[in-house]
Amino acid sequence: MGKQGGLVPTGWDGSVSSTWGMTANGSTIVGLGFLTAANAHAVKWDEVNGMVDLGSIVQGRSSRANAINASGTVIVGWQDESNGTRSGAKWQDGVESFITDNNGNNVGEAGGISADGSTIIGSANPNPYVWNAVSGLTYITHPNASFSFKGGATGISGDGTKVIGYYRAFGAPPMSGEGFIWTSATGRVNLNDYAVSLGIATNGVTMGLPLAISQDGKKIAGMGVNASNQMVAFYLDTSEYLSVNDEVKEKNNMDIYPNPVTDILYFKGTGKIEKAEIYNLVGQRVKSFNTVEGQIDVSSLSKGAYILEYSVKGEKQQTYKFIKK
Repeated sequence: MGKQGGLVPTGWDGSVSSTWGMTANGSTIVGLGFLTAANAHAVKWDEVNGMVDLGSIVQGRSSRANAINASGTVIVGWQDESNGTRSGAKWQDGVESFITDNNGNNVGEAGGISADGSTIIGSANPNPYVWNAVSGLTYITHPNASFSFKGGATGISGDGTKVIGYYRAFGAPPMSGEGFIWTSATGRVNLNDYAVSLGIATNGVTMGLPLAISQDGKKIAGMGVNASNQMVAFYLDTSEYLSVNDEVKEKNNMDIYPNPVTDILYFKGTGKIEKAEIYNLVGQRVKSFNTVEGQIDVSSLSKGAYILEYSVKGEKQQTYKFIKK
């Protein structure tokens, strides 16, 4: 009979080790193993090879592994530099290197990785970052970001296209900040605004600290506060809802941009627009345009999510969701 599972201590030379990450199938775990009371290395464990020391590229300094991709070929975490600075690191097929920005500078600790290992998330005071093997490093910015208002990236979808995280005041309770979801197309979007844009009721909960996102990027869990400022757990399931970029439309040559938008919303395509109307998410019409010449002015709208309906000559009415910044 095969093994039925159970608790297996990883061990580390009779001392202490801790687990920080695991492959999707649970076959390999990564973390930290102490060499001495003051020095530790990133480690990897599986049933076949047992505990493997991933080492340190800075002699006498510590490292730690925080996450591992699906196949176990790429591991990410941190590496202490010679001056004590804690920087992001990755181990590709066992070879360690620092994670750097597009100017070659080391960035902060890495905390997550896509299934194929090509996209990494981390924190670089005060902005979170997304590093990609092809496009390089992108910071997830916030207009109020500073050394007293910092952010972190906490989760990444399996395909690397969606990242969750937070921004909050330095020293404030963890769940008191602003949760976000980020994609390369939309940038950082407040997680509550994102939910509302999909037509999901947040029930008075501020989703301040998203902590995990499913591999398909449709389910998010974390901590927040309710309308009474009490700490609560939240679970956001967007599976049955269209995202801001998922249009409900027939096949045609029309499109809108930018989305999110600040002032002018442009139409792209060859069809002639006969009429356009904008509704809020409770179904109230807030703007109407009888004449559309390739663009509409939405600058007077309050920040939030809206539904745009317009008629193209010779085609059915088209519907788009968009966010007003």
